[in-house]
Amino acid sequence: SRFVSVASTAQAVNHLSQLISRVGHPKSNDAALIEQLLLKIFLDYSDLTLWKMGSVAHSINEIRRARISIIFDKVGPTLKSFEIKTFLEFCRLLISICDMTVSTDVFTLNLSKEVRVCKRIMSSDMLIAAPNSILIYTPENKEAYDYIRGFEDHCVALPSLQRPKKLRFVLNNSKHMIALLKPKDDLRKDSRFMELCRLLNQNF
Repeated sequence: SRFVSVASTAQAVNHLSQLISRVGHPKSNDAALIEQLLLKIFLDYSDLTLWKMGSVAHSINEIRRARISIIFDKVGPTLKSFEIKTFLEFCRLLISICDMTVSTDVFTLNLSKEVRVCKRIMSSDMLIAAPNSILIYTPENKEAYDYIRGFEDHCVALPSLQRPKKLRFVLNNSKHMIALLKPKDDLRKDSRFMELCRLLNQNF
């Protein structure tokens, strides 16, 4: 509890993945402290926190979903409710692509319908930050995000067992970012490993 009260958001934000993974903590006192820290981080790093919480907002675990919903309700005065609603709609669109059933002889999917839905979502004034745009989050670089403007109208279904989808986001700076949508799997370890790889590539 002392750390929660004295820690800066710059200290806490780099533990965000671990905090999110424990949002369903069975002990109410510990869960309350985690909620306080997440609210604190959300105020300064809403773009990043939305991505991390967005996946949990669609969790099959009812407790985790409910606790994230409470946090979204509490940040309502600082983040417009339509922004959370728009972001969660975008997440649901990505999940629908992720869950597409693909026959074994198909490797490219046409996403023209999904692109139209994406354009409608993106017609709002909200900017959706590209996930993992930066590695170490400090007050100096908390706004240094690229933003998603849409995605290409086709994606590749990889030939492994779960048929993950490789999607190319179109960013606001005309660059592209590849995302892997993988169904029926826990990607938290994969995400942390990718963060480590990016950190090594950046520094060596």
